[in-house]
Amino acid sequence: MGGGKAPLEQHQLRDSRMELLRLIAMLLIVAHHVVLFSNLNLPALQPSDLVYQLNILLAMLMVSGGKVGVFMFGAISGYFLIQKPGPKPSRLVKLWLCVLFYSAGGFALACALHWQDFSVWELIRTLLPLTFGRYWFMTAFMLLMLLSPYFNLGLRSLSKAQFKALLVMLFLLWYLLSTILWPAPLYGEKFYCGEFEALCYAYACGAYWRLFPPELRFRRCLGLLCLTVLALTLVFVLCQFHARGRSEIMIHYIFFARWHSVFVPVIALSLLSCALALKPYYSRLINYLAQGAFGVYLIHSCVSLKGPLALTFWPLQNQIYTDTFALWAVVTVLISYLALALIDDIRHLLLTPLSEFLSRALARFDERYLLFYVPSHDRGSTTDHGGQ
Repeated sequence: MGGGKAPLEQHQLRDSRMELLRLIAMLLIVAHHVVLFSNLNLPALQPSDLVYQLNILLAMLMVSGGKVGVFMFGAISGYFLIQKPGPKPSRLVKLWLCVLFYSAGGFALACALHWQDFSVWELIRTLLPLTFGRYWFMTAFMLLMLLSPYFNLGLRSLSKAQFKALLVMLFLLWYLLSTILWPAPLYGEKFYCGEFEALCYAYACGAYWRLFPPELRFRRCLGLLCLTVLALTLVFVLCQFHARGRSEIMIHYIFFARWHSVFVPVIALSLLSCALALKPYYSRLINYLAQGAFGVYLIHSCVSLKGPLALTFWPLQNQIYTDTFALWAVVTVLISYLALALIDDIRHLLLTPLSEFLSRALARFDERYLLFYVPSHDRGSTTDHGGQ
């Protein structure tokens, strides 16, 4: 079928709606890191320089994409895993080995190119990347996967009204109130959700969408998405106007791009709604591009590589003053994703024999896992649905 679309039922493969969502999520994360890893300083804003102000606005929107992308990954995981006992042990082991591969490989490359000095302590941290939080997202994600069987049992026991009430209550406490009251010292950080809590909330949102499918219309979902992005843009414009050249004030407004911002879940769930409003289909091109999403994250977020890579390939500090910054940002994000996805594709080809060996070796553990978590009458419904 090439890169064209076809009805999903003709292909027992991944639903390209969700693969496209994964692709968009990772592109948003890469855009976030282009700004974050470049250590962009916000010098005195120049009210008369409209181009510069627009570039700063775009940079702030790019920063916002990171948390939106992570939220989307959590929601996608909940959408597919809620009707399963959880990820198989063999799948978690292979995912951990993938993390180890890039963590150790990045450290070795950085030492070989003299980007960092070798030390035994750094080597230990590199070989235990999740234990020492070398990848905060993968640490939180693996913990979520380990706990997902228990989350699933609890969430599936809720009625639709109970589930909705839980999501609304957490949304009010963690997002809406924190956004409204963020400057108030009385609110503090008592009700702020952290990284793991936000990932769990995203997982629950995706699970709700799967257990109780809403009637979605694409135009309405797209309209909500556009309105939310426009509202976030207007908030950042007001922030720029209020800062009036004071970078120490401007940096506080990055709050609206963090976990506690109400815009993060609304934008992420609007994107999910847009995808679900479409009919399921299969696109070979989309699925191929999306399969390297985790590898793209692991490479460019490697602690040993992200600094040198940003300085070499993402010279944002020089581009922020130019008239072509928007074009540069789009091209940089796309090329970065494609290049890193190609590297991950090569890694996948090289390690395919090891992956197949692990699948055979851990098959017995997968069977025991299924017997432990899944009642006998439900085991027929726990197939992998194309590995989603």
